[in-house]
Amino acid sequence: MPGTSVFAKVTAFNAMGSSAISTEGNGAILKLSVTPDPPVNLARDNLNTFAGQITLTWADGPYNGGQAVDYYQVLHD
Repeated sequence: MPGTSVFAKVTAFNAMGSSAISTEGNGAILKLSVTPDPPVNLARDNLNTFAGQITLTWADGPYNGGQAVDYYQVLHD
């Protein structure tokens, strides 16, 4: 479950073999999806909205799937 603490030990491997096992550390489980969360706080920017043109603002969703967002697509009815 995302946000749950996990305790683990790690071993490194290369062509020469494996390392000793590390001391125990902990971290939180990340969201497992690879797609980003949808943008949040969608709003019209009234200062930059004119006849025939609307300007929108939004913020990135809380999780980006481990990758930067490349682009956004605006959909309308």
